[in-house]
Amino acid sequence: MRTLLLLSGGIDSTATLELLLENRYDTTLLFIDYGQKAKKMEYASALTLAKYYKCEINRVKCSNNLNFREGEIIGRNLFLISTGLLYASNNYEFIATGIHSDTKYVDCKPDFIARTHSIIELISNYQIKLICPLLNWKKIEVYEYCLKKEVPIELCYSCENGGEQPCQKCNSCKDIKLLNEYKKQKNNT
Repeated sequence: MRTLLLLSGGIDSTATLELLLENRYDTTLLFIDYGQKAKKMEYASALTLAKYYKCEINRVKCSNNLNFREGEIIGRNLFLISTGLLYASNNYEFIATGIHSDTKYVDCKPDFIARTHSIIELISNYQIKLICPLLNWKKIEVYEYCLKKEVPIELCYSCENGGEQPCQKCNSCKDIKLLNEYKKQKNNT
């Protein structure tokens, strides 16, 4: 089952990588540099994770002059999945993402994934499927899975602002703070 995983270097895509490998998917990683603020730190994390998991990693760089703000980037997941499809052509059976249910963004909802999956199948002549193994998981379930499977979350990078040190203010940093609080609670019980 040749699978192309869109790996950002964050916790969700890393949990997806762990899950795919656990289920014996032949997984290749794709990092997409679309001009995001955190591209340097995310790519460094993705390279480290690829080495840790012994997976091939490739990079697509898209040039633009857009200035992305933190938070929702409208159309981001559609763009990433479409870029994955361009890269995958007919060499892969699956394109995988770390999208999960615990977000308000429209392009993280089951309806979006179902529609995008249909388009991916149609465009690829039903040769490629979109899979999102975490789609029905809440963020806390992603954390629990990572802790249970000893996913190396210390190798992940999850700050939308891209600094050497996480900003502690963006949504991704807030997620990491929640994870750390959750880990403390688990360790105290």
